[in-house]
Amino acid sequence: LSQAELWWPVDMGSRTLYEVVIDATRSGAKTVEHEVSSTFGIRHLKSWVDDKTKGRKFQINGCPMFITGGNYIASDAMFRDSEHRVRDEVALLALAGLNMLRCWGGAGCQKSAFYEACDQHGVLVWVEFWITGDDDGRGAGDSQYPLDHALFLKCAEDVIRLTRARPSVALYVGGNEQQPCPELSQGLQGLVSRLDKERVYIVGSLWDGFADGKGGDGYLNLHDGPYDVQDPRSFFKPDYYAYGFNPEIGSVGVPELETLKRILPGSLCQVPKFTPVDSAPDALLQEFWTIGWSHHTYQPYGSPSKQVANQIAVYGVPQTMEEYCQQAQLANYIQYRSLVEGFLSKMWLKHTGFLIWKIQNPWYGLKGQLYDFDLYSNACLYGVRKATEPVHIQCSPLGDGQVQVVNRTPLQLKGTLEYIAKGLNGAVLLQGQVDIDIPPTTIVAAASLPAVKCEGKDVFFLQLILSFKAPSSMPDARQILLRGFQEQGLRNSLQCLDDNVVADDNTYIVDNVYWLTNNWFDINVVQPQDEFLTLKGWRSANPAKVAIKAEGKYFPDPGPGAGKLGHGSSWNLADCTWETGKEYKPYIAQVVFEIANADPNITAFFMRVSMELDEKGRKETVPALYVQDNYFTILPGYKRTLALQFRFEVVSGIDRGPQRRRCRLGASTAKVASLQGLPFKLVVCGYNLAATEVDIQWL
Repeated sequence: LSQAELWWPVDMGSRTLYEVVIDATRSGAKTVEHEVSSTFGIRHLKSWVDDKTKGRKFQINGCPMFITGGNYIASDAMFRDSEHRVRDEVALLALAGLNMLRCWGGAGCQKSAFYEACDQHGVLVWVEFWITGDDDGRGAGDSQYPLDHALFLKCAEDVIRLTRARPSVALYVGGNEQQPCPELSQGLQGLVSRLDKERVYIVGSLWDGFADGKGGDGYLNLHDGPYDVQDPRSFFKPDYYAYGFNPEIGSVGVPELETLKRILPGSLCQVPKFTPVDSAPDALLQEFWTIGWSHHTYQPYGSPSKQVANQIAVYGVPQTMEEYCQQAQLANYIQYRSLVEGFLSKMWLKHTGFLIWKIQNPWYGLKGQLYDFDLYSNACLYGVRKATEPVHIQCSPLGDGQVQVVNRTPLQLKGTLEYIAKGLNGAVLLQGQVDIDIPPTTIVAAASLPAVKCEGKDVFFLQLILSFKAPSSMPDARQILLRGFQEQGLRNSLQCLDDNVVADDNTYIVDNVYWLTNNWFDINVVQPQDEFLTLKGWRSANPAKVAIKAEGKYFPDPGPGAGKLGHGSSWNLADCTWETGKEYKPYIAQVVFEIANADPNITAFFMRVSMELDEKGRKETVPALYVQDNYFTILPGYKRTLALQFRFEVVSGIDRGPQRRRCRLGASTAKVASLQGLPFKLVVCGYNLAATEVDIQWL
């Protein structure tokens, strides 16, 4: 290949793939007897144990790569996952900005479609073999298992042959929190050395640059985790996690209300009880929930024993399921954004990466997920997406509110940082700006915020805005910075309504909005249980007043591997057996919408965007929705212009009556009867905005 283009992970460059075709023809024959084809990418990946952090550090095409990844468990507990569904999952995880997925050893093998999707979306893969400390000799069981070592190694050989040509595959690991027995480990090392010399083999997930690098101190002290809710400020503490690379760190993940109502019918779907742990006026709250919640592995949002305030009840004890789910999404967003930002605040100084445990559930679970079993995203995903921006701006609670710019791209940048704090009444409490140089793949301390003058529990909104120019000499800059939405060209999703200046094509804007009290900056004080209670009274008296408009277009889905985000899936009628025999055609829909907040005082807080299918009186939310930004906040005098994308199918003869059968598993696609008068509506709601349906002007 001459002038070949390199393959890059998500948010670092293009995912260029080439196709190779091999024909087999008998000597003298004129026709091809057999033909095979495959895709491949060209990249140079290195990893080693970093001397400074003692964590495993990755380098791609000569550029340092901080790992913001996740643990991929299984798409379905019964392994009924379709190719269609797996591709949608990988697309959602790439949307979240995850650049590595660990195929956890306790969940079996992934199919070819998984690796193909990771190639297409730029997600590195940690391939792990089927040893788990839970059952194979560490927590329980026999370390010699499985008994048939020859069969185990034959299966491992099949996996290596399947994956070795994939640019996404990064390393092979012997097992989860456990090493294989010596015979198996030596066999695996030999297979990797013989079949795939380019990649490294590591004996287990806690060795050689992961966690403490030595496997931990016994099964109950493995040095990964934690897996429960945290005070959001704790992620930033210098001593939060002692090691360079955390292979498992998890948290909560309650889905949106529409999912909870499906999996907890009737009386099971009731708000957990919140009870003070003692009689003190500032006592923390503990939760009690029904058996249905326990069955779906609910995890509480507070930990009084660890002095962690309940992250749902900091907004007030919810009285209805609507309140509970909305406050849970506020907590989800903050938990996951803070988790990522905390690790990024120590990038290269103490950490080289982390993997979220876990990013999905193989059934209708209620914790540890960025999207639910029906592929509806929750605020966890968009909290992660916000913090994993290629160029990100964040506020640390340390150092009197230090503003940091994290640049994980190979781009040398120069920009202007603006910060503004506004009270709930719209009053400006703090404002300023500073110019800043931003070297590639580094974190820069941009400013320390002056004290915000307000009382202890007064809530204020802090918005950080970074505008910068990208080097026009780098052709990948546009794709990197627009994160897959370059076709829509929305480089400046945030704009001041009073600003009529149109920025040039090389100017980009990123922002980050925090809702805080001054407790954020006092990390040594326990977070008050009622820290954000004033928001509840503010909401009822200050409904947001926004103007919304949307226009969209649709086109036939070009098929596997053809595009960005969620399209490019394979179409298989076996995925949806209830449709078998019907004629159907897949389409991609792209919608651009604008939300303007012209009110001079009231912030439009925590806005959620979804897409609704409304046909013949039946309404349902569209799954596998890819939104440029979600669960966002718009301060007075600003507007946001964003894009979203989803897939739908036109199915002839489809029954849209109220008794229509739903096909959940593998059917992450909305279905309509005709292209005439598409029955989709944009739905926008927020903490202080009732659900608003918006008609889409189809172009």
